[in-house]
Amino acid sequence: MDWDDASNNIWLTVKKALIDAGIDTYAPQTKQGDCKAPYAVLKLDGGAKAGSFSSEYQYYTILCYVPINQYAKLKPFVNKCKDVMSVAPIYPMLMPTGTETPSFFDDTYNAYMISVQYRNIVRSEHV
Repeated sequence: MDWDDASNNIWLTVKKALIDAGIDTYAPQTKQGDCKAPYAVLKLDGGAKAGSFSSEYQYYTILCYVPINQYAKLKPFVNKCKDVMSVAPIYPMLMPTGTETPSFFDDTYNAYMISVQYRNIVRSEHV
């Protein structure tokens, strides 16, 4: 990863928390083949200036996948991921944005997916 140290540390902290909760977790574009069991993909998803302050938001998205024949398990799996994100050490470091996609069939992995977005605030290096 070639991100700054803060972004990398947050990503690694979230990945560890998800794995510790029993959730298979991958970086983007590393999981290959059809989805055989629920898993999450964690990605740094860009940023934006936070108002008129010398801070910026960094966004992190969790993509939650379940196999094609386990659609009924999609929302419970998403909730399990959200539960991990709602306690220390993740919360309040990352806060939910309220953005959650509708379920989507991803034919690349033969899986259904919902993504959930989070953000943190960091001091802008370009002030």
